[in-house]
Amino acid sequence: MKSKSLIISILFVIASFVANAQSHNEQVTVEGSYRPQIKRSERLLKTPQAPDNEFDIPNYKAGVRDFDYGYNMEVETMSAMSYKAEYGVEGKNNFLKAALGTRLSPVFLFRHYSDVSRNMSLGVGVRHYSSWLDMKDYKKSSFMNNNFSVMTVNKFRGGQLRPFIDYKYDMYHLRAYEGENTDGRNIHSINAGAKWLSSGSSYRNLYTEFGGDYRATWIPDGITEHQLNGTAHMAYSDDWIFNESVNKLQTIAADIDVNYDNVYQGQLIIALNPYFTMSGDFYNIHAGVRLDLKTGDDAGVYPDVSGSIFVLDNALEFYAKFGGRSAINTFADIVAENPFVT
Repeated sequence: MKSKSLIISILFVIASFVANAQSHNEQVTVEGSYRPQIKRSERLLKTPQAPDNEFDIPNYKAGVRDFDYGYNMEVETMSAMSYKAEYGVEGKNNFLKAALGTRLSPVFLFRHYSDVSRNMSLGVGVRHYSSWLDMKDYKKSSFMNNNFSVMTVNKFRGGQLRPFIDYKYDMYHLRAYEGENTDGRNIHSINAGAKWLSSGSSYRNLYTEFGGDYRATWIPDGITEHQLNGTAHMAYSDDWIFNESVNKLQTIAADIDVNYDNVYQGQLIIALNPYFTMSGDFYNIHAGVRLDLKTGDDAGVYPDVSGSIFVLDNALEFYAKFGGRSAINTFADIVAENPFVT
C-alpha cells in the first residue's frame, strides 16, 4: 500500500513538472512584414496582432436600422495601466503595389493609415499610372495620371470630423498627325473639404451629417472650373408600425444637396429629398420624392421609390427602383471621360 501511494505521488510530481514546463518559457513568433515591438514585461498590457493589408479609414456611421450600433470615444486602444511612451501609437497599416500592365503601363500605389493619437487617425495615398505605348482607342498617344490624397478622422464626444484634400495631375499627349509638335494637355484638379458625422444612431434620436467641399479643375492657359458642394443628412428611426422586433424599424429621413458650378453661367442646384424607409425579415421599402431647384430653369420633381424582396433564406433578392435627378455635367467629368475634348 505504501509503495502504491509512493508511485501515485511520483506520477503527480512528474505531471506537475510537465504542466509547468508547458505553461512557461513558451515563445511565439509572429511571421510577416509586420513585427510588433513590445517588451516581454508589457505583453499583459497589449496583445500584438498583424493588421490587414488594406487602406480603410474607419467609418463610425451607424446605419438607420442598426439602432443598437454605437461607439464610445473614451475607450482606450490599450490597457489603462501605464504604457511606455517610447513606443508611441502602435496602430499602423501600409500597402504598396507596383505592377506593369499589358500595354507596358506601370502602376504604383501606396497607401498608409495610422492612429496618430487615441482620437485622431491619418490616411495618406499616392497613385501613379502611365503608358509606354499608345492609349487604348487613341493612336499615337500617351498619358500619365498622378494622385495624392490626405485624410484624417478626428473623434470628439459628439461625433467625428473628417477633413480631406485630394490633388490630381494628369498629362495627356495626342500626336494624331505626323510631324505635329505639341506639348500635350496638362489637367490639374484639387478637391478639399470636410464632413461631420454625429455619434450614436437614428433610433429614437435625430442623427445628422453635414459636409462641404471645394473643387477646382483647370488647364494652364485654358478653362478653369470652380465647384462648391454641400450635403446634409437627417434621420429618425423607430418601430411605430409593428412593435414586434427591434429589427423591424421605420425611418423618416431627408437629404439636402447644394451644387454650384461657375463654368455654365453660375449654375446652381438645390435638391431636397425627403423619404421613408421600412425593413423586415424579407423586404426593404424606400419611398420618397426629390425636388430640384435650378437657376434659370423650372423646378424638377422626381420620384424616389425602390424596394426589394428576399427569398430562399435571403440568398436571392428581387430589386426594383424608379427615380431621377438633375445634375450638372461638369468640366471635370467631361475631361475625365475624354481628356482631348476641346
